[in-house]
Amino acid sequence: KFLFLLNEINLPAKQIQRMLLAHPRLMETVLLDSEDNIASTMEILQTELHMSSDQILKICKSLPAILTYNRSELRKRILVYKMDLGYFTDEIQQMVAKDPRMLRTNSQNVRQILHV
Repeated sequence: KFLFLLNEINLPAKQIQRMLLAHPRLMETVLLDSEDNIASTMEILQTELHMSSDQILKICKSLPAILTYNRSELRKRILVYKMDLGYFTDEIQQMVAKDPRMLRTNSQNVRQILHV
């Protein structure tokens, strides 16, 4: 997984070190986890939002915790913006690129807020 971050995402080793120091749980929940969660998170961002590797790299740098998100929940969060709010994929892509923290909110909470 470390090599994936270095080679596939082109994340510099120093940046990975900073991410791990700032978010120690990444070591346990991402790098030492037996699941291929890094690749699947990247795949969701690429398939659902058509994001480039450069865009994903920027997101990982600004919000390393995204690598720990449950993949099915991440997909649901994106679908809330597509289906419930009617945003187009390119609009969501721009919003996520600008502030990836929007993907932190649980999809059920977003739906509840919308129905208020």
